[in-house]
Amino acid sequence: MAGTGPAWNALDGDTEMSKSASSRRGTSVPGVISILETYTLDEARRRLRWTESSMRSARRRGLRLLQCGKRKYVTGREIVRFLENDASSTDDGSSSSDERHRRRTSE
Repeated sequence: MAGTGPAWNALDGDTEMSKSASSRRGTSVPGVISILETYTLDEARRRLRWTESSMRSARRRGLRLLQCGKRKYVTGREIVRFLENDASSTDDGSSSSDERHRRRTSE
C-alpha cells in the first residue's frame, strides 16, 4: 500500500523517518534543557557545560536529585528552578558561598 504511511525498512534504515529518529537518538545538545525531560547527572552536566565540581557545588546549594537504585537523575524542571533561584539570589546583592568562603579565609 503505497502512500499510506512511512515505509520502514528495518534492514537498511533508508527512510527519512528512520534517519531523523536515529540522528536524534543518543544525541545531546549542549545548552538545551527541556523541562519535560529527565537527565542523568552526566547528561545534565554535559548539556550545562558544567565541570564535576560545578555539579557537586550545585547539589550542595540545593539542586534536588531523583534516585532509582544507585542511579541519580535530575529533571529539566528542577534544573530550571535551581538556575532561576540561584540567579535571583546573586541578583539581590547577596554574596555567593564562594565569596563568603574567600572572605573568611582572608581574614
